[in-house]
Amino acid sequence: MVRSSIQSEVRIEIGHTDNRLRPEMLASAEFDTGAGIPTILVPQEAIQQVNGQDVDFVRLAADRFQVRAVQTGENVRGNVRILQGLKPGERVVTHGSFIAKSQLLKSSIGD
Repeated sequence: MVRSSIQSEVRIEIGHTDNRLRPEMLASAEFDTGAGIPTILVPQEAIQQVNGQDVDFVRLAADRFQVRAVQTGENVRGNVRILQGLKPGERVVTHGSFIAKSQLLKSSIGD
């Protein structure tokens, strides 16, 4: 079970017949929000654009990478939600992704 630590103030009306509750009393409550949807987040700097398409560079081996088109969602505190194109656990280039993009473009136009 995943728990969120989001804290908010709420006002709740509770029917109570035993009159044990008093105005301004504090309480803690937990709300079931249903099953969470698993999501993949990658740092913003991992996303590059090649020919107008968002891509990530996925690590296949120590010296091999694959360009992978991705569909992105919202930005969450500097991380981008990946809707399609990556699987959980895949490693992507973050620092140096611009260099990887430059090498890709250089190889596509020749020396």
